[in-house]
Amino acid sequence: GDNTGTDTGDNQGSGDNTGTDTGDNQGSGDNTGTDTGDNQGSGDNTGTDTGDNQGNGGNTGTDDNTGSGNTDTENPDKKYTVTFHDNGADSLYNSMPPLTECTSKGIEITENRFLKTGYKFVGWSTAPNDEMIYRNMQVIKCTDNVDLYALWEENPKDITGNVEKFRIFFNNNGGDGVMGSMEISDEQVGTIKKNTFTRNGYDFAGWSTSGDNTVVYADEGKIQLNESITLYAVWNLRNTAGENTVKVILDPLNNGENTETFYVNKGQEFYADYNKLTNGDKVFAGWSKTKNSNKVEYQEGIYVFFNEDTTLYGVWLNKNDVYEVKLDCNGGLAINMPDTLYIQKGNQLYLPKISCDLYNRKSTNKYSTNPEEVINAYVAGNTIDINQDMHLYALWSIDDFALEYSTGGNCIECANQTFFGRDIKVPEDKDWALDKNLITYSVVWEKGVNWFHVYQNMLNLCWAATASNAFHWWTTVNDKYIQAYYKYKESKGETISQPDLYYDPIGKANYKQSGVFWEFSRGGIWGNVGNNPATGFIWLTYGAAERPKGAYFKEIFENSSNSLASAYYNVSKRSFNETATKILKEQKGVMAIGTVTTGSHVITLWGVTYDENGYINGVYTTDSAYDGQMADGRWGGLDYDKVIYNSSGKPFMQNAAGYTFPFTALYVFHQNEDDWIRFFKEKGIELPQ
Repeated sequence: GDNTGTDTGDNQGSGDNTGTDTGDNQGSGDNTGTDTGDNQGSGDNTGTDTGDNQGNGGNTGTDDNTGSGNTDTENPDKKYTVTFHDNGADSLYNSMPPLTECTSKGIEITENRFLKTGYKFVGWSTAPNDEMIYRNMQVIKCTDNVDLYALWEENPKDITGNVEKFRIFFNNNGGDGVMGSMEISDEQVGTIKKNTFTRNGYDFAGWSTSGDNTVVYADEGKIQLNESITLYAVWNLRNTAGENTVKVILDPLNNGENTETFYVNKGQEFYADYNKLTNGDKVFAGWSKTKNSNKVEYQEGIYVFFNEDTTLYGVWLNKNDVYEVKLDCNGGLAINMPDTLYIQKGNQLYLPKISCDLYNRKSTNKYSTNPEEVINAYVAGNTIDINQDMHLYALWSIDDFALEYSTGGNCIECANQTFFGRDIKVPEDKDWALDKNLITYSVVWEKGVNWFHVYQNMLNLCWAATASNAFHWWTTVNDKYIQAYYKYKESKGETISQPDLYYDPIGKANYKQSGVFWEFSRGGIWGNVGNNPATGFIWLTYGAAERPKGAYFKEIFENSSNSLASAYYNVSKRSFNETATKILKEQKGVMAIGTVTTGSHVITLWGVTYDENGYINGVYTTDSAYDGQMADGRWGGLDYDKVIYNSSGKPFMQNAAGYTFPFTALYVFHQNEDDWIRFFKEKGIELPQ
């Protein structure tokens, strides 16, 4: 009502002048109609309110939904529960806790952990025998509690009936010891063998699949494969005292903040994780037992032991007081190993253990100042004199055993070549410029290059920026068909709905740098939440039932069996190479890469380079997280990054700063020229030249 008093019972309304309402179905007001249901509101001269959480007139309603005038709007922050059902899986192997914080804004579905012998997981439905509604790790939006049921598809055998074999490789991730690999078939739910790696001062927590600290599999956990993989040990600091242990405190900033405390076995060697903190212009050179010391007692990465409780303080020095030592994995993936050490002048260099991973290679446990020189190599664990800056490369040998499990997918005729999507200009040396952060070089954008770099600003819309990039390219290469289509529509007197294809490469200086992205970010249709670039691209071209607008070319594709966009979530060396080669070499579309930086992220892939064996060894991408401004004031954003593969073949991208990011998904945006041609022939329209 207009002036609400006290409501008790199940969310009661009140009338014009305050009284007290009690009971389940109360409501009053000036000339009030009938209120029914459990939680009814009221208003001046209201009719009938029904349903469970109604608002009220004049003033705000109560409980989970708020009233506004005579309108009820959903509370966007109300939390619902998503419950996972194995739907016939071998549920004794894995369980999945429910998601309890799903809102109408959306949340990413937990990665599937259910397993079923002889079957592969394909997605989620809301009923046991229904069609797939959600893919693995897709964003779900909740307006009520949701039950999700795993959907299973029988694992096909090859034409001979043979079962494909895959292998699990184990990496100690800074620990000690060696574990042999194990084999598992694609139909088998297998058990990961028991961990035998150790690390003094740390407890084994489980296995990750990308070298970070995210536990994906437990020790002796169940696993089902569709490709060979590498499992990396995850270590947690041991934070409780045990028999015959001593306490070690690491105080890197000498101020009692950002400290780490753990317990190591007395008298047994250990080494701590590398420091990741910064301290102004100074560099971290090692540790000392003396606070605020300028003398390094213990270099980073060196094995030490203590017989009593000890506090180690960080030693920070000026750059002119140290030698810089670059640690290069020489094509491999760095696992718990820094790219640079700083050695105090006058000290010797202890060569830390090599913690790198490389496909079809095994470590020789040696460094060299030449990436291919083995004669004058240095053995890890030894100490050498140093009187200048050094660049040390990890040395590898062929792993004949791992070669048996090569995933293939290479393109022999592509060796040492570069391929871009259709009509995309291959950059020349003169096209590159230093970026504004003075760290790396990017290609400067100009009209006609036909790659695009939409900046997402501070929004959670990397997927929408990627879809916008792809759509700008798609409308460019299909322009002759689009113009012919518009003429056809005009000749029939039909209304034409056209996308805003405005594009200006300036990022922060012009928020509306892309008319397409503007529809995602300012149209009020999608909201500022994560999603899928393939979904966004399909909405633009074909439309989406639950979203207004978009669907600019639905008529062209509504009778087509071809995909406008595709998503692949099991990324291996084979799948990445085969997919990228088919799309880019044959110029059928452009792509995007899903990865993990500080969270899930996606970037647009425009071109690739190949090594001498026909495997992709580099990618040309644009990343919407960066505005693309150059040091000279121009704008660009096309970058080149290395591609490396770990011991099981999983691809990673390595940027100019040496950071590596796993490929978690591939997205393909198809040109679908055949559908344009089919449409024009069906309508009797002359094909554009």
